[in-house]
Amino acid sequence: MAAFPTTAQLKSLRLRADNAMTHLIEMDRIRVIGEGPSKGWVWNDREVSDEEWLRRAQDPPEPPIAIAIVRMTPPEAFVVVIGPMGTPN
Repeated sequence: MAAFPTTAQLKSLRLRADNAMTHLIEMDRIRVIGEGPSKGWVWNDREVSDEEWLRRAQDPPEPPIAIAIVRMTPPEAFVVVIGPMGTPN
């Protein structure tokens, strides 16, 4: 199990996240919606109103989808020789 990040590592990660968010805001890729504990950032390139984003945030998460295991078998192989009949060289 990995160790928890140190205080310095957490500070570095927070700074990187802040820089990324600032860049996305400056490039007009995301916007802030809501206030207080309901505050969040959403994508600008989606045709979704602020009210719809807030409603989606209240929806319970979708249950995980079970991934089926498919057993694979090797393909059958056939050899076709094209050319005059005779003994191989």
